Amino acid sequence: MWFKERQKAKRKKSWFWAATAGLLFMLLVGSLSGALAQVNQPVKVIVHGVQVASDVPAIIMGQRVFMPDLFVSEILGYPLKWNPKNRSVTVGVPAAGISLASKMPAYTGKPLKSPVKIEGKSYAQGYELTKNEAVRWNLKGLFDQLTFGFGLPDNQRTSKAGFTVWLDGKALAQETVTKNDGLKSFRFNVTDGQILTLKYYQEPGGIIINPVASQVAEEEPAEKVTPPEEEEEIEPEISIK
Repeated sequence: MWFKERQKAKRKKSWFWAATAGLLFMLLVGSLSGALAQVNQPVKVIVHGVQVASDVPAIIMGQRVFMPDLFVSEILGYPLKWNPKNRSVTVGVPAAGISLASKMPAYTGKPLKSPVKIEGKSYAQGYELTKNEAVRWNLKGLFDQLTFGFGLPDNQRTSKAGFTVWLDGKALAQETVTKNDGLKSFRFNVTDGQILTLKYYQEPGGIIINPVASQVAEEEPAEKVTPPEEEEEIEPEISIK
């Protein structure tokens, strides 16, 4: 009798654990099915009232929406640049570049406190090159090109001034301008550079106007066109009977 009761108890426990395991399995399958259905569900991306599509669709994972970097950067109007050397993606440098006077100001230097005039034209954004302080930026390796204007203010007594450009401790250039040059434009390659420094050369008092750092768009290699092979002219055979 005792043996039979014990067997019944074992059967009940077995049924209980089997039912529990089955229920957990059904719940797990149900949750996974729901998650997979949520991931596979298409996500609409609407910009200014217009639906846009990407070759790689947006997906939902863990209650978050994931979209390709290139797709997002194109929507925002910012180019995306891939650097294979350090395996990094840079987003956020507009094609026109970033102002190193207003958007990304120098961490040392003397910014213009009031507009200056060069050949009668007024300029508000820039830096004055003095004897005591150089102008420095941390470019963080984001840019390829530096452009700015350099000239002498109309009220400057000296007739010439110059500057030197340093990138990560290496001299890039050394230039001199005169009042007769007006506002002269300069462009330098700063690809992968970190610390950019501008110092006065020969005479202080020159003004750096509207410095801008930008990226250079990579041109896709032109498709190689193979010229068609010339057909050989075959002379007709003439049979004489």
